[in-house]
Amino acid sequence: MTPSVEQIYGPLARELVRALRGRRSQLGLSRRLGYTTNALYTWEAGASWPSAARFFALTRRVGKGLDAVALRRFFRDVPENLERVAFSEPAGVRELLVALQGRTRIGALAAASGLSRFALSRWLSGKGQPRLPELLCYVEHSSLRLLDFLGVMIDPAQLPSAQARWARLQAARAVGYEHPYSHAVLRALETADYRKRPHRAGVIARAVGISAELEAECLQALAASGHIRRRRGRWVPAAIELVDFRREPEAAQLLKAFWAGVAAERSRTPRPGLFAYNVFAVSRRDLSRLELLLRDYLQEMRAIVAASEPSEVVALANVQLFGLEEGGG
Repeated sequence: MTPSVEQIYGPLARELVRALRGRRSQLGLSRRLGYTTNALYTWEAGASWPSAARFFALTRRVGKGLDAVALRRFFRDVPENLERVAFSEPAGVRELLVALQGRTRIGALAAASGLSRFALSRWLSGKGQPRLPELLCYVEHSSLRLLDFLGVMIDPAQLPSAQARWARLQAARAVGYEHPYSHAVLRALETADYRKRPHRAGVIARAVGISAELEAECLQALAASGHIRRRRGRWVPAAIELVDFRREPEAAQLLKAFWAGVAAERSRTPRPGLFAYNVFAVSRRDLSRLELLLRDYLQEMRAIVAASEPSEVVALANVQLFGLEEGGG
């Protein structure tokens, strides 16, 4: 039998409420939130769950609310409407859910998450709200970055259900900063061709388009950080979720420049793929619209990649859109 959303995300929801409460008493915090009963006890016991709005009221009450600063740690550019709403209100919850959904279709989101299309439609139209386990599930499958979402409110290392995943994610970021090609090598290990036979030096190098020396360097870094292990004569990836590098803006900018350089170098000679450019004049308002369009495209692309089977080729999607005027425009 397939586990329910509550069975999967309930333990994390309980731990999250407990960690946010800190040293405060359950009853005292319940009273400060406006309850006459010990609501925190029932949430931490999993006997009942707060709605998304009530959960965000809790985060705000303990000083961990999703203000503009917190949102910028999650969204690269915070949607303007999110800066004007209160997430402790149903209308604010709806705006957040819509922003997380992007261009992902409700049917695709329902299939990936196990949440019903009916419930998703109600939440996205503002006719209802997810409870906390459902909210966590929604964030996980709409953004593919649940741990980073939790990270703007609390250190995920404090949550027993998330500790191991968070440690792996942070280690993956560290390897990615120091050895940018390591993530391409990691993806190559997931391809069907590689998994058919024992490891041979140079196979991954050819799949990714790098030297055999760089292949060996990346494999060593991935093995040392626990991201791969040797099994039956080949390297096997550990379970690592989507790695997003936006938490450290300066290091992330260097990674963007690195992969832009890879795209530039690969485009110097004819090869399969899509290499295109368009230089144009446009209003500043429409340039902003184009940026939003590309962000939605990237979010939908990530959802397609997450569901794609089998893995057959390692690919690079590299997107730039910016004003050419001096200073960035």
